[in-house]
Amino acid sequence: MQWSSIDRIINISWFFAWVVFGIFSLYVHNNLLPYIYAAFCVGVAIAHFYLYCTRCPHYGQNCYIMGGAMSKNMFRNRKTGPLDPDDSICASLWLLVAMFPVSFLLYYQDWVLIFIYLCIVTGWFLQHSQTACPKCGNTWCALNPKIKMDKKADKRSVDFRK
Repeated sequence: MQWSSIDRIINISWFFAWVVFGIFSLYVHNNLLPYIYAAFCVGVAIAHFYLYCTRCPHYGQNCYIMGGAMSKNMFRNRKTGPLDPDDSICASLWLLVAMFPVSFLLYYQDWVLIFIYLCIVTGWFLQHSQTACPKCGNTWCALNPKIKMDKKADKRSVDFRK
């Protein structure tokens, strides 16, 4: 299942709003931190393209945030399927990107910017889970709603009835 142009525009815009507001909120208090954060975001995006997008069934295609098309320009396709260290590393890197500005904004005690930033980040993750996950073909991803855990066997199984 493919994403519409509107889905892509919304997801990419929301993602850029997250990163740009993070850069802005750091720039308000410090002249160096926004550049470090921007470089960190670019580095994590490139790592995501390699760790996650090169194993995705949408590799080389226009996915919800264009990672499949971007990763094809940088890396060759890898084996599709679960590679738990790659998934854990990728998830941890995005968590670090999300929390990077918060730690400094806490130091500067700028509660308004923290609140706005956390609303944008939370909105991005909610938007992602509502628009990207239901259409995603990664049957090995734990965020995919088509996956359910079989508690007895402790293995993932795919529910194709949805």
